[in-house]
Amino acid sequence: MQSTNELTPQDWAFLQADYLISRRLRAQLAHLFGYDVPSCLRDILLQAQPSEVAVWFKVEHTLFALQFKHQPLSRLADTGYDEHQIAQACEAGRQFAGQASAEALLENGIAIRNQNNPYQVQPLVSDLLDEQQVQFNVQLKQAWSDGFMAYLDMLRGESW
Repeated sequence: MQSTNELTPQDWAFLQADYLISRRLRAQLAHLFGYDVPSCLRDILLQAQPSEVAVWFKVEHTLFALQFKHQPLSRLADTGYDEHQIAQACEAGRQFAGQASAEALLENGIAIRNQNNPYQVQPLVSDLLDEQQVQFNVQLKQAWSDGFMAYLDMLRGESW
């Protein structure tokens, strides 16, 4: 029989899901593992359902009982940090577009996006990067472009 503090398969499915609350809990987990991710657990738990709060308490219990030596939760923390970095790249692209002149964006938006994407540069020694890191770099590049294009679309009136 499973203890009430052990994470069930349903709990794992929830923690790995693409729900907003799941992403926030992964970011909180990343914060607990020492990543530089802003988080406010109180706000997360106030917005969560009681069953979601119970899952978080199970996560905390597992972490503290095993002194943070739980590989699956560590991998979830890594995922939370990666998701945070991707969201930051998207926001940076949007902010960059917001600071550019509207006329220049409307006239040469795609060229400006391609020339100024800080994730556009490919590493010189790509052989040293594993496939996961290469894929993550592609996601960061795409996130920055998505943020830029979201602002450009809004400026063009095409986002409606």
